[in-house]
Amino acid sequence: MSAFKKWSFILRLDQIGVALIPLVIGVLAFVNDITSFSSSVKSVVTPLVTMPGDVSQHWRALPASVAPLAYTMMFLGEFLVGILALIGIIIMLKNINKDHNFFEAGKRWIYLACGWGIIVWGLGFFEIGGDWFLAWENDSLASFQQGSLMYVLEIAIAFIYLKLSKE
Repeated sequence: MSAFKKWSFILRLDQIGVALIPLVIGVLAFVNDITSFSSSVKSVVTPLVTMPGDVSQHWRALPASVAPLAYTMMFLGEFLVGILALIGIIIMLKNINKDHNFFEAGKRWIYLACGWGIIVWGLGFFEIGGDWFLAWENDSLASFQQGSLMYVLEIAIAFIYLKLSKE
């Protein structure tokens, strides 16, 4: 194996390692959500969507009966991030020793996973949960936006790194 091929292989392994970020975040978020579904609906999602605080903002609130559906949509969105990343990683692994274009096909799935992650955690959690439902005003949900921003940052860094990575 030539020095160039060895270097290319190492760079591709590095890119696959970075692609694990959306996979791990998506799958672990899903596992965490599904294992604590009832308690999370009761203690997090219901207080979030019903907005029990400032009555002047209640026009934005949703009925408590919507909380399980909202939570289900949320964790399915997180799981989709992991599934898209898994598909990309499998394609990247299958094509690790093949032509550049075949390997890049797997990276496109990772870009899709990262984009979806930014939608889920950036738009869903940070904007809608944080600003529409005013999670930052609820003491028990005060870290809601901070946590979602950490996920968005990791996903964005993975996306940028993979987009700029050339072998």
